[in-house]
Amino acid sequence: MTEDTKPRATLKDAVDRLNDSLSQRFTEKQVSLVQEELIASPDDRSARGSHSVFAPRYFTRVSPFELSRDRISLDDKISWQDGKVYVTSWGRMRRWGPALNLYDEDTLFGVIALCRQKKLRGSRADMTIPVPRLTIVESGKEPLRSGESEVVTVVSGSTTAYQINDFLGRGTGGDHLDRCRESVRRIALNGFLIENEQQGKEGVFHLFRYVADKDLKGEIIFQFDPVMVALMEHGVWLDMRIRAQLKAPGIAIHRFLSSQLSSTKPEYSIHLDKLAGICNYSREIKFFRQDTQSALKTLKDIGWLDEISEIVGSGRSVPFKLNVRKILSKQIPSRS
Repeated sequence: MTEDTKPRATLKDAVDRLNDSLSQRFTEKQVSLVQEELIASPDDRSARGSHSVFAPRYFTRVSPFELSRDRISLDDKISWQDGKVYVTSWGRMRRWGPALNLYDEDTLFGVIALCRQKKLRGSRADMTIPVPRLTIVESGKEPLRSGESEVVTVVSGSTTAYQINDFLGRGTGGDHLDRCRESVRRIALNGFLIENEQQGKEGVFHLFRYVADKDLKGEIIFQFDPVMVALMEHGVWLDMRIRAQLKAPGIAIHRFLSSQLSSTKPEYSIHLDKLAGICNYSREIKFFRQDTQSALKTLKDIGWLDEISEIVGSGRSVPFKLNVRKILSKQIPSRS
């Protein structure tokens, strides 16, 4: 065969070789890594039930997920240049990529619940998906360690779109699986720049990286890089059955309150204007009060909050304030 007639490698051939390489890394090359099975991790949900997710505490306070389930309006909200800014007590976080909504947040929580299978420590180049060099980032008491050194720690695992949707109570037909895959792509495309003013550090990370079979029912290999691994060490239990019974503002309210209420701290108070900012709520405070009242009713009806939980204040001379008390050891009913 002459040079001119020799078949050339196609894009498909290149992708196939990449997938074969990544699969080999996942099954064989990890012998050079220190591997820890996470069967006894906080996300071992046997004690909490299969409905619970151990979500990063950071994202209950600073959430990049818009209060919408409408993709049409969100698909225009792509900012690759300026990035949306989320202010924290120690600095700020900026996001670049396709807009994320509550459907995507559910997807992320589902992936975290199902794919915290192996913790790997070793050379960043030997990971299932190689880890790039990043600047070390720290956030007060919760260090966000990056992959600047050659030795890094990642968490990885595999699942399918069917298993993610089944865990989240979504449909498992073809259109639903395609929607889940699109959500996975959006999340992976987002980059986050954390700027720590106190430490004078910054760094970029992704929520996860993945490689997948093109078949919608095929395997998806996920990897959480060092920054996300550090974030997942400080988590909050979220009951997905409760989320399923709340409207968009209520989901955000429940997410935040879950990070503040516990068996040792069952009561909490916060001004509504501050809570609205945490929840990414963009309408006037009078509307947020109405949405909060609706969420309170649902959370009381299902037995998560005590009846004394209420909103006080006039909104004029006395600002609106939310006072809540959690009911402990209450059986939460599933959505009918």
